[in-house]
Amino acid sequence: MDLDGTGGDAVLTILMRDVGGFLVPPGDTVVPPGQHAGFVTHMATLAAAFWGWAEDRGLTTMTQRLRFFTPGTIATELTADQVPGPLATAAAGWPALAARSPLLSGLARAKEAVIARYRSELENHGIATSGWWQEQLDLCLIGIMATFGWEKALGDATELSWWEAAVAGAAARLHIPIPGAGQ
Repeated sequence: MDLDGTGGDAVLTILMRDVGGFLVPPGDTVVPPGQHAGFVTHMATLAAAFWGWAEDRGLTTMTQRLRFFTPGTIATELTADQVPGPLATAAAGWPALAARSPLLSGLARAKEAVIARYRSELENHGIATSGWWQEQLDLCLIGIMATFGWEKALGDATELSWWEAAVAGAAARLHIPIPGAGQ
């Protein structure tokens, strides 16, 4: 790791080993079922490993995490000579979300099955989910849409419709108003 310069003109360089061969290729190609199942299992394993951990080091607040891709957060990086692909996509996606789904702008596989599998994997790792699961899922759906709604606006209409219905239901169950809903 190397830092060259200071302030807003500083350049941070991080040298990491190439793990590209282990990553899912870019694009919307559906991953094989076994690989997908492995992702869900590994995600639950990671969650179980950190269960009960509290962020007490001051790294980032939950608010900061949910704002990683918001227009205000990425604005400075959009002025760089080489804008990273995810940030350029986010910049295009937020206006598209407002145009395609006004409800969600305030905030391939059957998702219900993946969510159920994840819950089951948590249970398999000794994490009891009764009593808190639905409220946490609802909060996560709203938080993900607040963070990555721009990405859903750039996909197909079925995907966007699923998220719109899921977030509207979550917000209703939690009595959380969605800015701009019903306009």
